[in-house]
Amino acid sequence: VRALQPACGFRTVWTVGAAVRRVLVPMTATDTSALVLFSGGQDSTTCLFWALAPPPLGGGFGRVEAVAFRYGQRHAVELVQAATIAAAAGVPLHVRSLE
Repeated sequence: VRALQPACGFRTVWTVGAAVRRVLVPMTATDTSALVLFSGGQDSTTCLFWALAPPPLGGGFGRVEAVAFRYGQRHAVELVQAATIAAAAGVPLHVRSLE
């Protein structure tokens, strides 16, 4: 499973072996998909639209999806806002529960 941190120019690769570990590797021209960890806030919304925007202004990814987490947050409006923004951007949003 790969998750992208577009603002820093690196992608995060999760590897599973004797232990689960996270490794940051530079993005390359062959990266065509982006998974944005999405809360619906300003920072993650910027990352989402950066991933969608064509170069040189953005990542120009051909496939962009977003994931949000339900963790018992006090304000359910966060997930509603994330769903609204993802729909407006035409990006599938996957909500996973950590409760």
